[in-house]
Amino acid sequence: MDGVLKDQKKLSPVLAKEKVEQLTSEVKNVGGVLMCIWHNSSINDAGEWKGWRDVLDYNLSLVELHDFSNFDDSDFD
Repeated sequence: MDGVLKDQKKLSPVLAKEKVEQLTSEVKNVGGVLMCIWHNSSINDAGEWKGWRDVLDYNLSLVELHDFSNFDDSDFD
């Protein structure tokens, strides 16, 4: 998710937060499952990834806020 937002969509961390919020709300509205993959290099918040740790933290806070905890992985058995 981080690579798409930064490298393909060319978003700044501020605009990426807006996009993450939009995507999270859309998934919640349709009762979907939100799955995000972040590279460890973006978590270290250094170099080209400066400011992106905040995007991950924001993403995680939205997941908690929208309460995706009702996910039942037995659907995938």
